[in-house]
Amino acid sequence: MTRYSPALVLAGFLFASAAYGAGVGLNPGGISFPDGTFQSTAALPPLPPGMAWVATSGGDYTSPVDAMNDLSAWCTLVNNAVPPGASCTLLIAPGSYDLGTDQLVMHADVDIVGMGVESTNLFGYAVSSVWNETVALIRGASRATLRNLSIYNGPLDTSNVYKYSVAIYNAGYDFHVDHVSILTTGFDQVIGIANDGVDASYANLDIVISGNGASGSAANLCSGIQVLGAGKVLVDYAKVIVSGCDADNTAIQNNGGNLRLVNVDASAYCTGASCAYGVWNSSVAGGIITILDSQIRAAYRSLNIYSASDRIINTQLSGPVNDPYPAPSNQCRGTYDDDLAKVDC
Repeated sequence: MTRYSPALVLAGFLFASAAYGAGVGLNPGGISFPDGTFQSTAALPPLPPGMAWVATSGGDYTSPVDAMNDLSAWCTLVNNAVPPGASCTLLIAPGSYDLGTDQLVMHADVDIVGMGVESTNLFGYAVSSVWNETVALIRGASRATLRNLSIYNGPLDTSNVYKYSVAIYNAGYDFHVDHVSILTTGFDQVIGIANDGVDASYANLDIVISGNGASGSAANLCSGIQVLGAGKVLVDYAKVIVSGCDADNTAIQNNGGNLRLVNVDASAYCTGASCAYGVWNSSVAGGIITILDSQIRAAYRSLNIYSASDRIINTQLSGPVNDPYPAPSNQCRGTYDDDLAKVDC
């Protein structure tokens, strides 16, 4: 059966940004369209210059790590950089891709695009005993976007449990993540996204962080999103659930950044008396948070405010609020609890 002809028309439609947003997806047997119809294909659609396919079969590469390591073969580079005004895209077809302990290192001005969070899945076991740029399964890059896929990262075994387990680490300016699902597990410090000192944006996220102290040493620190150092960071439409660490479970933690949360559902759980925090603004790093139209849940502290410049607007706070700068008329507007009673902070 054919729907569009010739093949170049189909390819042009598939890779238009509007088509991605409308729900076009590539499946093992062909291409599905927003109206529910299906286009069967014998091969992956042809690509214009500056793009490459990763697929379990029939693509240019079978591993996104290999494709990025061979970037110069399909993306024009000048002095190892994409020329100004240009960009490249690595497409990952539906399927599960086991990265092992290798890190997928993104490149400036090169996007990585899957075919949907339920279709393209990246698995890995990238853990580290030290905190640096190699700590995560995926490393972001400047002016690059990661979108439309799922990520799992966790330890391969329990023999050496004192390690960082991180899904995404970014120190690249103007990095973007959109429509991405993250599951991270581990034993010591378990983190979904770490943004280190740069401007970045994260949208349409589903993050689950699970510390596991049952199979070795108890987990210590779990965090869904960590903003480290200066930088303007936007989190827009995200669900973050954090649990399983014995010392500290924090859905979103800001350590020095200018963090803006919009339509965020953040929850933290633990079995202890004082180890669950919804959103925590550090008392020592000088960060600022703005929270709009969100839900924040944690039994110990739904919200920790440590700046007189923090603003929380039209947000449900389920759990106590800690605020050494009490100024309800300035810091909180339209904040309420589970019973819709006003909450001052």
